[in-house]
Amino acid sequence: MEPTITLENLAAEIAHKKAELEELETLYRLSQKYLSQPHPQRVTQVGALAALAAVTERERTAASFGTTKKDRILNASEFVLSDGKRRISRELLKEIATYGIEVGGEDAAGNLASYLSRERTRFVSDVKLGGWTLKKLTNEARPEDAATSTGLSYQGH
Repeated sequence: MEPTITLENLAAEIAHKKAELEELETLYRLSQKYLSQPHPQRVTQVGALAALAAVTERERTAASFGTTKKDRILNASEFVLSDGKRRISRELLKEIATYGIEVGGEDAAGNLASYLSRERTRFVSDVKLGGWTLKKLTNEARPEDAATSTGLSYQGH
């Protein structure tokens, strides 16, 4: 069973990353002072904080994917594919991994394909066209497949 993502856990992870950043900056300053060849890439505080913010945003997004492994895999896949770009299972596997989603197994790409193929109302695959996409983005989608709006409705008045 995987641990639940909480704000406290995320705050602790951010604090840990900030401490690591401070340590790296100290090491960089020492290398500048004591090594004859300076390090080619300088870690700036602004750049490191921007990277930390991007990681934090990914963690927040990942936290919204669900509580079960299946939900996290399916929702992360849907999130990645929502840009309209088709992906083969291996590519999609790499992208959902950036959100901390691990499919697992000896053939993780095959396992991912298995999860997606069982969800025919959400995902469609065509290797000739480039792999997986969302059904709602294809011509196969029917009006009844679309999510219902929670906005205003017209009652004929």
